[in-house]
Amino acid sequence: MKKYLTIQNIRYKNKFDAVFEVADDVLDKKILKLTLQPLVENCIYHGIENMERKGLIEIHAFQNGSNVIIKVSDNGLGMKEERIQELNSMQIHGEDDNSASIAVKNINKRIKLHFGEEYGLKFVKNDGPGITVIVKIPAIEN
Repeated sequence: MKKYLTIQNIRYKNKFDAVFEVADDVLDKKILKLTLQPLVENCIYHGIENMERKGLIEIHAFQNGSNVIIKVSDNGLGMKEERIQELNSMQIHGEDDNSASIAVKNINKRIKLHFGEEYGLKFVKNDGPGITVIVKIPAIEN
């Protein structure tokens, strides 16, 4: 992920900084391929690309009981609360929303199919600018 962000930052002319806080106890846990990359891409494309100020992408990963929680945040343009609620409803109920990101729908479906219905994505409006996507997966050794 760090190499991907380095390449994107070159592509976007140093438009953002990236911060990683990953607990050592999650480094050996299983995560499905192409889970984080599309979420980070959304941070750049939908949140940061059209900002005048420099953006920030933060990735935090930690174990919470028998789960791994990964938070992908940006300080970008954000979304209206109604849209966040729609996206969360779609993730929970499997509703189809043609205006939602195909990547987000696919990530959530793959997580649920592989790990179970209690896992998946949740969108949260930041206290400041931007959005956080929370990924919940079981803590399974890789």
